[in-house]
Amino acid sequence: MRIFVRHTNVPISEALDAHVQRKLRGALRRFTDRVAAVAVRLVDENGPRGGVDTRCRVVVELTGGGQLVVEGLAADAYVAVTQAAARLHRQLGRALARDPRGGRRARPAARALGSDGPPRPTVSAADVELLRAFIDAAYGRDRTAVEALEAELHRAEVVPREALPPSVVRVGSQVVYVDDGTGERRAVTLVLPPDADAARGRVSVLAPIGAALIGLSVGDAIDWPLPNGRSRRLRVCAVTD
Repeated sequence: MRIFVRHTNVPISEALDAHVQRKLRGALRRFTDRVAAVAVRLVDENGPRGGVDTRCRVVVELTGGGQLVVEGLAADAYVAVTQAAARLHRQLGRALARDPRGGRRARPAARALGSDGPPRPTVSAADVELLRAFIDAAYGRDRTAVEALEAELHRAEVVPREALPPSVVRVGSQVVYVDDGTGERRAVTLVLPPDADAARGRVSVLAPIGAALIGLSVGDAIDWPLPNGRSRRLRVCAVTD
């Protein structure tokens, strides 16, 4: 079981990191065979203004393909972590009791489809480091977009740049995808946030469709939700640099 810790404006000492690891591993001890990965983000939301402003958000990826999210909020980071760990233990126990195959189903903006469930994205180590820098910078401005991209990176298989197949979507790729229902095709270029330009088809990796496409291969598909509760199936049909 891997526990990834990210932080924004909260210094992570060895003692605090040990506290995070101890509390979460204790909360998950009964469920280790159902947990694929754990992502923890500590954020000081008010900075020097003080107050009850340290948020601990924990996202658990389940082996059955689901996801569970809990939070703790306190003036002290240690207390926020303890709160989140206690809530995680309770909620995960209830969720797995309702659905022993894997708990609550994840509800991401889009879901990659494959014969054996959602395929793991494949991302180069260089792109992961680059994207994490933008995630940290953008977290306070657009939490929903950031967390969608973080969720994909946590699921991703990370490989050296030279080992990334040319058929995989990466930063800078030109991607052609098709609507399986209508046959309509669209071509976009996946770019970093400062280079986004909708009029030119340049889509940011922090946009919902950008976060959904990163790491997919030719032939992979995603179910894209529509405002009326329905969805469209979009399939990657070409990737070029």
